[in-house]
Amino acid sequence: MIRSGRDREAEPVFREALVADASDNVALRMLSEIRLRAGDPKEGLDLARRATRDKEAPSSAWVVLALAERANGDKGAAKTTLNQVLANEPGNLAALIERADLLSEEKTTMSRLRTSRLRTN
Repeated sequence: MIRSGRDREAEPVFREALVADASDNVALRMLSEIRLRAGDPKEGLDLARRATRDKEAPSSAWVVLALAERANGDKGAAKTTLNQVLANEPGNLAALIERADLLSEEKTTMSRLRTSRLRTN
């Protein structure tokens, strides 16, 4: 359901799974992604944090946490989370892509700041 763009149908299923088991990592992670796509970064972050309470959580849960941190404007936390994932799993493609995107965004921001300073001087 989730990969076919059917978030509205998937969300109640994952919410029901959490009623049965509030620590169901898959349900927490998938529901976090659904809420982030729905434009609810606050709930997405809360769910992602719950999914990563267990230190045995899969790396995919930590990548979702980084996405949620970024969506909530905390790029520093997102970068730290991604670096932790990559320290344990250097070839984690999702973490590498997200970190590259963050770095690219930072580079663009720095370039704009330099251009802005040049114009004001």
